[in-house]
Formats: sequence, C-alpha cells, structure tokens
Amino acid sequence: MLRGAEASTALASSLSIDLATKRESWWLPKSKTDVQAVGCKRTWGCVCPNACLGKDALCPFAAARFLKYELVRRFGDAQGRTPRDLPLFPTATGTACTRDGYVATITTFTDALQLDVIDVMGRNTVGEHVWRVSGSRLLSRAGVPLTQIALMARWGSDIILRYVAETPLETITESFASSSSAA
Repeated sequence: MLRGAEASTALASSLSIDLATKRESWWLPKSKTDVQAVGCKRTWGCVCPNACLGKDALCPFAAARFLKYELVRRFGDAQGRTPRDLPLFPTATGTACTRDGYVATITTFTDALQLDVIDVMGRNTVGEHVWRVSGSRLLSRAGVPLTQIALMARWGSDIILRYVAETPLETITESFASSSSAA
C-alpha cells in the first residue's frame, strides 16, 4: 500500500528478511513528510497455504524474499551485499525509479494482463496511488479490520473509507449471518 513517491525513493536496505521466522520487515515513512523513512516499521509474515516456496503471488514474505534475491543477483557483490544506496525498486541500471516510471511500470502490468483500467466515468484508474487503493481493497475483502489496514498503510485520517469504497459491503450478508447466529 505504497505511495508512488515512497516506492520511487525506497532503499533496498530498508527491507529485511528473517528466514527463520518467515517474516519480512520494512522501514517506511510514517507520513508523506517523512521522506527519510525513519518513522515506522511494518512487518508481514508468510501467508502461503502450504510450505513457503516463494511462489505464492499473494504472500508478502515470499514476494519480499524474491525481491531481495533479485536485487542481490542483479546488483550484489560476491558476498551477497547490495550497494547501501540501492533503490528497492531500481531501474535496470540500478538507479532510482521516477514517479512517472513507477506509474509506467504499473501500466505495463495492466496492459500485459489486459485489465480494464477505465472506470464508469471514463477515467484511467492507474495512478501512483493504485497500490494503496487496490491493497486496501484486497485486505478489506479478506476481512481484515479497517483499523488494521489503516495502521499498516500509515493513514492518520478516515481516507481509508474512500479507498476501500464499497468493498466492506461485499461480505455484509456473511457478516450478519455469522454474528446473528452467534447471538
């Protein structure tokens, strides 16, 4: 649930992988004004249904582990260390991605997947906040409480309600049925 500016300025050194606990931790900006990313750490564990093989597309730990592996493979030295100032999401040459480059990468994905990115008003839905919106909606659909989503995404306001839009209502029938049967 990154902002475009965060993704383009994040450093590989801010992401750590713990293979023993199958958890990844990432130092992130606490707010839009914390550009040095000293504000807070967010951690995710493995959510693979079976053994974590690094192939589950929805597992944050597997994705982070693969990303670190690729950074070391492409830019690391013989000891497996990457340059201290290596961007977390570098260009092919190892330089920082621009905000426009970040959006262009997302557009490449949506084109390759042949996704419809035009909303009912005729607007393109791909922008630098697309991961913040789609990530929060994915977690909401999975039943993660909005307070946890807001904390993970580092929102200090009710903007999450705009981002998740109608997704909490998609499971209202199931929520009511489970709470009313328990009552």
